[in-house]
Amino acid sequence: VVYQIPGNVRHLPAGIPPQDALPNGIRQGLNSNRKLGYTGPCPPEGDEAHHYFFRLYALSRTLPIPARANAQQIMECIQAEGPDVLLATAEVHGLYRRMPSEFRRAG
Repeated sequence: VVYQIPGNVRHLPAGIPPQDALPNGIRQGLNSNRKLGYTGPCPPEGDEAHHYFFRLYALSRTLPIPARANAQQIMECIQAEGPDVLLATAEVHGLYRRMPSEFRRAG
């Protein structure tokens, strides 16, 4: 979960360390594992492919979102502000499945 991204930011670098706030004002929230920062997809070995959704919300103003918010808290803040705050949305949907260990080649 990443939020409070300034409008002039055009990309997020790889390897952002797990910290509450970045120098440019971006905030990181708690992911689905209740940890700060991005951990990447990691479905159990042998499971079918898992669906991953990356959603971006363009807002008309900065909202009073608490530190270390999770996705649900952020959506509640957006909805509480009313329909005029949400300008646009974008979504990327990916599938990921871990290869069984017997198919992985040793490095």
